[in-house]
Amino acid sequence: METDMPVVKAVRSLGASDAAGRKYDEESKRLLADRQVLSRVVCSLVPGFTDLDVAFVESECLSKVSVMSTPVGRDDLAAERVALSVGEDSTVAEGTVTFDVRTTLRLPGSDEVVLVELDLESQQEGTGLPYLITNRAVFYVGRMLSAQGGDIVENSRYDQVRRVVGIWVISKPYAHMRGTVARIHLTADSVIGEATWPEDKGLELIDIFMVCLDDLHPGESEGVCGMLEVILSDAIHKEEKIAQMRDRYGMIVTREIDERVSEMSRLSEGIFARGLSEGVEIGEAKAVAGYMATTGCDLDEALVALRIDEADRPAVIEALTKAWTTGTRKEKK
Repeated sequence: METDMPVVKAVRSLGASDAAGRKYDEESKRLLADRQVLSRVVCSLVPGFTDLDVAFVESECLSKVSVMSTPVGRDDLAAERVALSVGEDSTVAEGTVTFDVRTTLRLPGSDEVVLVELDLESQQEGTGLPYLITNRAVFYVGRMLSAQGGDIVENSRYDQVRRVVGIWVISKPYAHMRGTVARIHLTADSVIGEATWPEDKGLELIDIFMVCLDDLHPGESEGVCGMLEVILSDAIHKEEKIAQMRDRYGMIVTREIDERVSEMSRLSEGIFARGLSEGVEIGEAKAVAGYMATTGCDLDEALVALRIDEADRPAVIEALTKAWTTGTRKEKK
C-alpha cells in the first residue's frame, strides 16, 4: 500500500470523531480551564510559581481564563493578551492557530507577566497525527512570542518580551511515556571555548511541558499526572472522580465542576458503547494508518512494528481498505 494519499484518506476516515467524542473533549477542556484545576497545574510546573500556595496563585496570580473554540489570529493574540502598544503588521501572514486554554500569570508586586497556553491532545500518539506533537508545541509558543511584536520590534524593546509557557496534556501517549512530564526549554552550550550566560533572561523566555498521562491506570501516576488522569479519564465514574478531586486534591466541588463531570460521565458511556460496536480491528487499523502517516513506512512494516497478530491482520487490512475507499468517495463529492 502506498503511504501518501491513501494513508491520509484512511487516517481522516478512521480518525473522524463522533459527536460524543468531540463534546467530551470540549467538556474536558472547560474542566481544565477551571481556576482550581489550572492553578494546581501552574503550581506543579511553571518556574517561579512552584513554591507558591495554590490558593494564592488562584486568587492573586491567575488572570481571566479563556477557552478557545475558534482559531486565533496573530493580531487577536496581541490585542487581547499583551499589555504593550502593539501595532498591526500587515506584511506578515502568519495564519491562525487555536489555543485550547489560555491565561496570564502575574506575581503581585512584580512587572513580569507570563503568557500561558494549555492544550489537550486526545488522539492516541501515532494514530492520526501526521506530525510530531513537539513540533506543534514549539510552533505555538513561537506564535505567542511573535504576537508580542509591534512596539517591541520597532523600538528594539526586547527586554519587554513576555515569558511564554506551553503546557501540552497528552491523554493517550506512547506506552513508554505514560505518567511522565518532560520540560523543553532553551539552554546555552559552548561551541568554542567556555562561555556562560548566568544572567541572560532570554534563556527563560520559553518553556514547554509535555504532560503524558497513563490512560490505562488513571490516578496511579505521581503529582500533576495523577490529578489530570483522574479529571480527564472516561473510565472513572462520576462519584469517584468527584471524591478524588475533593479529598485527594483539595478542590471545592462547585456546581459548575459537578455539572461538567456529570456531562463527561454521560458522554463517556456513549463513547464506550460505540467503542464496543467498532471492534478491535478498527482500533488497530487506526494505529496502523497513523503510524504509516507519521513514519512514512509501508503497510507490512507498520503491522510488524505495532505487533499486530497475524490472525488479526486480514481484518485490519480490510478496515484500512474500507476507510481509504470512504475517504476517496468523500473527496469526490
